[in-house]
Amino acid sequence: MNDTPRPVYRITDLAVEECRRERLERLGAQTLTTPELLAIIVVHNHPSGVPTPSPDDAVVTRAIVQAGKLLDVDLLDHLIIGHGKDNWIPMKERGLGFA
Repeated sequence: MNDTPRPVYRITDLAVEECRRERLERLGAQTLTTPELLAIIVVHNHPSGVPTPSPDDAVVTRAIVQAGKLLDVDLLDHLIIGHGKDNWIPMKERGLGFA
């Protein structure tokens, strides 16, 4: 991978009611087809404050990884944020959706 810094192309903020799997998959497809995109990091929070990954989190991650492979875009990680300092889970470290 090239070590040259790249600009951030898009940061998207979704309201809770928009966070359905279909909406996330469409957003992922739009993001993955951005010209010159090399890699992405997906970050979202759980409103409950508990960052434990749900089965849907793993399904969406797996879909993004697979789509990224087809388009030569790496998913570096999918982070789930909870309430409080240092309350987050890196899904890649746990192998969730990356296998």
